[in-house]
Amino acid sequence: MKRLFFLSLMVVFASIVPCVAQSTDATAQSVMRNAIQLAPKNNARIKAYTAHVYVKQTAHIKSLPWLMKISLGDEETKLLMAHPLVFEEYLEVHETGDEDTFYANVLASQVVSFGRADAESMYMGLPNFYQPKVLDCISPLAPKAENYYNYRLISSFEKDGQKVSKIEVTPKKKKKGYVSGTICVVNATGMVLEGDLKLSDGSDIAGKVRCTTAEVAPGVYAVNHFLGYMNVSSMGMKMDMRYLSDATYDKLSAGAPKGKGEKYRVAPDAEKHDEAYWQGVRTEPLSKAEKESYQFFRELAKESQKKKEVKKK
Repeated sequence: MKRLFFLSLMVVFASIVPCVAQSTDATAQSVMRNAIQLAPKNNARIKAYTAHVYVKQTAHIKSLPWLMKISLGDEETKLLMAHPLVFEEYLEVHETGDEDTFYANVLASQVVSFGRADAESMYMGLPNFYQPKVLDCISPLAPKAENYYNYRLISSFEKDGQKVSKIEVTPKKKKKGYVSGTICVVNATGMVLEGDLKLSDGSDIAGKVRCTTAEVAPGVYAVNHFLGYMNVSSMGMKMDMRYLSDATYDKLSAGAPKGKGEKYRVAPDAEKHDEAYWQGVRTEPLSKAEKESYQFFRELAKESQKKKEVKKK
């Protein structure tokens, strides 16, 4: 009798599990189909804005091209690989509304080891899931995204009175240029609240990112925190990078016009701010390794300057 009872349970369980899986898949498909349809509308709601953004990029060099090693010498190569390269910026960003186009005023900047060029910045922009591509990969909300991704419901919860679905996103083909991971989507509006994704953009960069959002208008959410870990391998150089950008939105608007053909404008005093200023704009403190790296390269720069002065005499 016991055996018959357990066999009956197994038959019932076997019949229920596929139904549950099909149900969660169908729910995920329904939520994502709605989000894909609403993506152009949601893109129009957040595609133009003004925000202040803190950026920090830390790179640990793992390997250098042999020509660069010869140029630097053994000692400088070891020093470069022993200390992380740190780059910080504080910007006023004007997103214009054109895909992947923004203009920024660099209000403050400091970097170890390298000097900066006035027309360059490490700012990568803030991810926008409603555009066809996000982080150089096909967005899970892109037109016809259902042709590229499978969706599975992980869980459901409520936020601000709205039902939200946490959905697993998996590429149908194992190819570069896709994302995988999870996103949280508001069922009714198709707004993305957060995402934890692995990416491979089809080039020499692969990694994982986490995005969270802030409500910038009633029911409208835009990415305010972007944290990425990337492995870069290109032309003999390998490095592990950590990239952080945190945004405070000032307003949603039509964006700022392009100024004199410049994508970036660097304030004259961008590199002259003291530590008190940086402590006021940082969204996370420097790590011990980052502090030591700043100190090391500043001392190195002083020594280099002294040697130049001696040579002049």
